[in-house]
Amino acid sequence: APRRPAEPAYTAPAPATQPARPLPAPPQPVAPPGAPPAPSVGGMAVAEAAEILGLWPGTPADEVRRRYQKMYNDFQIRLTNAPTPSLKRMYQKNIQDLRTACEVLSPGAVTS
Repeated sequence: APRRPAEPAYTAPAPATQPARPLPAPPQPVAPPGAPPAPSVGGMAVAEAAEILGLWPGTPADEVRRRYQKMYNDFQIRLTNAPTPSLKRMYQKNIQDLRTACEVLSPGAVTS
């Protein structure tokens, strides 16, 4: 009968000798000296507002309004069905942030 070559014995990998270092944070954009501050409403910058809504800065008001209404309806359902006061407060804050984000991206697009 043909002989099979011997299989090598399993050896566990050697532990790392140095702890892994965290990656450096990506550079943050810095405005040139004397530049006007980034536009904001209620302390919310345009980039943050766009991120909340999932839209780009400069999105037409109609699209901002549609996105707001969809997200607002979702938060209202969640708020209505929230089982705890802390969840209710969280959804109320989400709705407030959503309104602020809309005002930042498209002033006057959403009426209270």
